[in-house]
Amino acid sequence: MQERGKNKSKSNGKGQGKGKGKGKAKGGGNHVRDGSPVRERAGGSKHRADHWDDLRDAWAAELSQSKNGGGQGSQQNHNYNHPQPHQQQNERQHQNHQNHRPNTQQSGSGSGQRQGRGSGNHAGQKRRATETATNGPTENGGHAPKRRKSERQAHLLRSPPPNSDSNLGSGAAAQPHPDFWHPDGSVIIEVEKTKFRLHQSTLQKHSAYFAAMFHQGENLKGGGGGNRRRYLEVEVDERSPNGGHLPVYRVPETTADDFASLLSLIEEPMKYADEAPPMPILAGVLRAARALSFDAQYKWAERIFERMWPATLDTLTTDAIPHAAVALALARTCGLRGVQKRASYELLRMPTFGQTIFAAPADEEDSRADLLRLLHAREQLGLAWAEAAGKAPTDFICPRTQIPERGGGGSSSSSSSGSCAAANVDRVHARWAELVHTTGLYVQMMVDPLMGLQDLVEIAWKEEGFCKRCVAARTNEWDGLRRKLWDDLDVWLELSAD
Repeated sequence: MQERGKNKSKSNGKGQGKGKGKGKAKGGGNHVRDGSPVRERAGGSKHRADHWDDLRDAWAAELSQSKNGGGQGSQQNHNYNHPQPHQQQNERQHQNHQNHRPNTQQSGSGSGQRQGRGSGNHAGQKRRATETATNGPTENGGHAPKRRKSERQAHLLRSPPPNSDSNLGSGAAAQPHPDFWHPDGSVIIEVEKTKFRLHQSTLQKHSAYFAAMFHQGENLKGGGGGNRRRYLEVEVDERSPNGGHLPVYRVPETTADDFASLLSLIEEPMKYADEAPPMPILAGVLRAARALSFDAQYKWAERIFERMWPATLDTLTTDAIPHAAVALALARTCGLRGVQKRASYELLRMPTFGQTIFAAPADEEDSRADLLRLLHAREQLGLAWAEAAGKAPTDFICPRTQIPERGGGGSSSSSSSGSCAAANVDRVHARWAELVHTTGLYVQMMVDPLMGLQDLVEIAWKEEGFCKRCVAARTNEWDGLRRKLWDDLDVWLELSAD
């Protein structure tokens, strides 16, 4: 220990020069220059190594390793005379990582260098292990550049862990309905992203669907098999007020808006006693009641629906009924042929027919089939209107011209026949052009032939010079054509009963 201490003092004092002869030892001087060991004396002669040579060799090895990429750490200080092969291999593997770091300890005392490198390399190995685990090795055996903090955070956002909040089910995002969250409710019904806290007894009283649902839920809780049909998914609501745990039933057969419309009818049955509900509310009640087996509410909504969309020709007016596309899709789903017919004609006479026909089609294939049938029906109606109103009906023969006159006089016959405008073909064409084409009736009713024929019937033909019998003959023919076209709609739209 005393010798090593002396050697340290000599090394720290005189051995830091540039090798110009200062501070030489007894064995022929210091042969260490710029940190490189010299084993031969001047002239090529060798000498037997002593403990001073071993010490110089150890210092030279440490300095050489420092130049090539750093030492092996303080844990090698006790074995510096014989460096291990795997330690040199580790140094070569991490050489690229160490080269870009500034080496500030290549000068100074040997013990100081070993101590600095030992603690520094220990921390460096930790950093290298962390970077290897985070970034992974590159193809050439080195390490990929260390990721920035923002890049690591972006990677975590792209790939959330399995137990993160972003992977929770839809139940975690469901919110209570503002109107149908009763504090004394005994069950929670979850529809889409909305929760309804309701009374189980009320639901199972009105709905066969919920009665079977709750019965199955009891069987599942009691361990029984119950009905094999899975109506719902049952869980426990841990966040229910009053400290109670309420069962949560998920219902996928309807929407939250439709279910809310149905509940409003159940809780306020007299709300629509005097007038029918708006079409969106009625459609929601009809859809939800049909899907969830609320039989009484479904029959009520069905009657109101058919009353709102009557299938009789006498109820047809020029006032269009809105929401025809929704009514057609709903009528097709519920099998209401009368509503389907009236809603189809309301679509046919829309000025924007063919542009935005179906607001909420239930199925793409059904919508396309409906569109083709509507196009065919509109074409047939247009052809019938063009034939009936395109030109004046000159094939009408005034009945008065067929009645033989008493006395055989020709003047009377001529006089009586001349009193009807039908006897004069030019007059018929003139009056027809003025009353049908000039007024725009023909063009306007091209999309609504049934009401166009009704307008022809309602023209005051008698005041235009036509006799009573001619007027009756013409109006009867137009009314018959109108009713025939209305009946033909069943065939064109394929609404005939099977």
